[in-house]
Parts: sequence; C-alpha cells; structure tokens
Amino acid sequence: MSKKRYSNKLEDVTEKVDVSITELILYNDLLLNNDPDLAVAIGVDKNDKIYKKAPKVCSCGCSQIVGLEVLGACDEILFWLCDACDKVYLTKSLKKTQELLEVSKDFWTVPNAWPIPPFSERN
Repeated sequence: MSKKRYSNKLEDVTEKVDVSITELILYNDLLLNNDPDLAVAIGVDKNDKIYKKAPKVCSCGCSQIVGLEVLGACDEILFWLCDACDKVYLTKSLKKTQELLEVSKDFWTVPNAWPIPPFSERN
C-alpha cells in the first residue's frame, strides 16, 4: 500500500473506489436460501475479505458495484453488491454483520408506502 499526500495529510491509497449508488433491502430479501448458517444464506464465505470501500472490480469482472443497506440493521452500507452477478462483499466482520442482521430480522415495510416512479422515469 502506498501513501499519497492530500491537503497536507497522508492518506492510504488502495485499490478501492467510492460508490455513488446505494440500494436498500429487507433482511428476508437478502437471503438466498434457508440455510441456518447466515454466511451461506447470504452468499458470503467466512474467510472473505472485508472491504471498507467498494472493490474496484467483482470476481466476475464487472466494475459496477453498489452499496447495499439492510433496513433496520444500521444506517450505513452493510454490503457491496455486484450489479452483474449479485455477489455480496462484507463491509464489516462476519460476526458484526450477523449481529446487525439479527436486529433487522423483524423489520418489514408496506410496498404501497414506497413511491414508485412512472415507468418512463425508471432506468
């Protein structure tokens, strides 16, 4: 890792980028299956690297990575999500992620409460 000077202070320069898109998801929509092991259920490996900032490129080669917040877990990005293959990357340790997700299990929402833009305005 190299250092680079910005406004008279040294900061780490890494192979990571800032993310401009963040998605919000419910706990139940995050689960890929009903496996009792949460890591398996959300599709992460217990030995996966933790990314404080989004990885530049997913393991599938896609560079479109979005932030993923889980309603009720915390008020920040909890995962990075590849927009092409849906692989999730951790932003915190798996133990901390499990603790935060445990709190969010009972959160729910009413779909009619969310404003849905007209079809012509969707991307």
